[in-house]
Amino acid sequence: MTIYVIYGGMDCDCVKYEDSTTCASQSDFEEWENELYEDAEGTVWARQVSKAAYDKFSPSSRDLALEAYEDGHPHIVYV
Repeated sequence: MTIYVIYGGMDCDCVKYEDSTTCASQSDFEEWENELYEDAEGTVWARQVSKAAYDKFSPSSRDLALEAYEDGHPHIVYV
């Protein structure tokens, strides 16, 4: 039984990201999720989703600190 996962977060450099992965079983998902939280540099989240939602999903990332610098806008990023 394949488990479809969408996850994301923000690392210590204020890079916000969303990505996806699959796991072969619920125990594999729980092991992967534990590693996700252990290796986190900031806030993270993970959701099990349907295959249709997984197929429609597009990974993304944004460097919030760089965007603020390039745009000349003051931003405050809370972690």
